[in-house]
This record gives sequence, C-alpha cells and structure tokens, in this order.
Amino acid sequence: MQTPSNFIARDGTTFAQLLEASGGVKAGCTPKKALSGGPMMGVAVASLDVPIQKNTNALTLLADDRVEKAEKEMTACLHCGRCSTICPNGLVPALMADAINMKNWERYETKLYGLECIACGSCTYICPARRPLTQMFKQTKAEILARKRAAQAGGRK
Repeated sequence: MQTPSNFIARDGTTFAQLLEASGGVKAGCTPKKALSGGPMMGVAVASLDVPIQKNTNALTLLADDRVEKAEKEMTACLHCGRCSTICPNGLVPALMADAINMKNWERYETKLYGLECIACGSCTYICPARRPLTQMFKQTKAEILARKRAAQAGGRK
C-alpha cells in the first residue's frame, strides 16, 4: 500500500475502496496475493471487491506468493503411499525411486519389478512432493535394457 492506514468503515465497504482511500499500491509493485487479516492468520481473498465484515481487521497484500512457489518445488518423499495406491501394476514407486537413488539396479529389477512400469505417469501426477517418478523410471529402464543388450552382444563374440 502507498500509505498504510487505519480506517473505521461500514460493513459492505470493499477492500478495493479501502485500498484506494489509502493511496493505492506502491508504484512498480504488483500484489500476487491479498489476505483478509494478517500474514499469519489471514485468509486469501479471490478479489479486492470482497466486502469487509464486522470481524475484518486487516488487508495484507503480498508481493510474492510463497505458497505458489512451494507447490511447484520438488521435496523429499513424504512416504504418503499415494503412488502405490494409484499404480495400475501394483508397483511401489517410492521404493523404486529409493533403489534408483542408491543405484541398486538388482533390487529395482528383481525385487521391485521396476521393468514392469508402463510409464503411465499416475505416480508423478499424484505425488504431493512433486517428484519426477515416471521420468526416473523411464530413464532407468532404458539404462538397464541397454546394459542387457550390451552384455548379450559381448557374449556373442
């Protein structure tokens, strides 16, 4: 806001009207999110045309939406099990990814049946940690099959 202000306003006054009365948004600053209330307990509002109510105590404008950024970033596996429940082949993608990270190709192939992955993308879609599981499995499958072909070609000579 141009000038942070305190107002006594009637119920039904919109946030946009109060923002205008305080001088508007600072030049060169575009708010990404508006909260009815403060930064800790405020509730996001869809529009500044929302009317205030008797329990409205603040309007907080955020130049940066950290929640939006966090939703796009990959994090460590949460071990929620969603990937396992959605897999059409009954695989356990979280364990498969762990085996890949440890470069345990034998476990990936023989114990976890990683080569049975059909790369449908369901596990990647459902993963709340935003892990690129399908891409990992496709790449690993290609590497394992290439090694097998190379081993077979080497044995024929």
